[in-house]
Amino acid sequence: MVARAFVPLCTPYVNGYVGNNPVNFVDPLGLSSCGQNEDCLQKAFGSYSMEKSLNGILGFGIGSAVAGGGLQIWNKSAKKTAEEAAKMIGGGGRSGDYTSYTRRWLGGGIGRTIGRLGIGTIAKYAGILGAGLSAWMMHYDALMIYLECINGR
Repeated sequence: MVARAFVPLCTPYVNGYVGNNPVNFVDPLGLSSCGQNEDCLQKAFGSYSMEKSLNGILGFGIGSAVAGGGLQIWNKSAKKTAEEAAKMIGGGGRSGDYTSYTRRWLGGGIGRTIGRLGIGTIAKYAGILGAGLSAWMMHYDALMIYLECINGR
């Protein structure tokens, strides 16, 4: 195998694919050749807005946190069946009457672990995942706008 040096398509400059201005222009997919797709890049970047970003990230993050916390409250409210209560050594007190749905459905390993997590912990991580998903969706939308533009749609 013979290695070849990278040769820019239209310019002898190393940063020619971004108009020799890598700070202000980007072409992460390497699809823009000599400025032909700058309008498409601007259209994709124009799809971002601070208001849309904050609304999406905060709304999705807070909504996910509330939903995750609510589901964990519900998860921890499963009453033990008579058979499960009979298996307990020492009888147990009021809290011994409860189990988690995840432990009941998934067993003693991962089910018990999820059931023991605090409501705040579940809410926090659900919120982080929700906010991340919202940010990813905004980037995906911008990428689709760019790809549709360069394909002439």
